[in-house]
Amino acid sequence: IARSGIEYDELLQRRLKFTGQMEAALARVDSVLIPAMSFIAPPVEKMIRMDEETTAGVHRFTVPFTLSQLPTITFPGGFTTTEAGRPFPVGLQMVGSAFEERRLVDIVGAFQAATPWNKEHPAV
Repeated sequence: IARSGIEYDELLQRRLKFTGQMEAALARVDSVLIPAMSFIAPPVEKMIRMDEETTAGVHRFTVPFTLSQLPTITFPGGFTTTEAGRPFPVGLQMVGSAFEERRLVDIVGAFQAATPWNKEHPAV
């Protein structure tokens, strides 16, 4: 998509404003824990030809942090069950303030030390 210099600058200004809003929201907490995705990951065949709704769902919890350039870590958070009754891993995402990567690593490390999810694997 072609953009003029003025349009590009306006987009950068909107991004800076959004980043400021995200940083303000995180200012009073060490981190925020959210799902990595809003639903069970679709099969590869569906990921290749995703419709708009699936694409939006896949990116719902990741794009805001990519846009704001805030650090995140995605890690195993447990299992759910597919429609076929098979166990399926669930991803969690920890989000932190700018330049707080070390804190995120420490928090996720403590979570993984206290839970078994990073050591369990579903049968393939």
